[in-house]
Amino acid sequence: MHKSFEKYFIDSKTGESLELKIEIKEGDFIESGILKSSKNQFSIIKGIPRFIYNKDNYSKSFGYQWKNWGKVQYESENIGKSMQGHTLR
Repeated sequence: MHKSFEKYFIDSKTGESLELKIEIKEGDFIESGILKSSKNQFSIIKGIPRFIYNKDNYSKSFGYQWKNWGKVQYESENIGKSMQGHTLR
């Protein structure tokens, strides 16, 4: 994440600006750190801010979605379904 992006991030639950705490950086690029409000904090991992409120729920949700819709990107799996034709555009 580039340091200049800090001013664009807010805590979506409180509306507060997020304060940047840098752990590892290279020039103006933040490799690792934390974006923090008065009530929440979000990790920056490998340069990517992770805006996740409940990490356990996120993992469970991703696993559920992948199991149920893992082949939705294949047109052959969508014939006769609502997603038919979307991967051809």
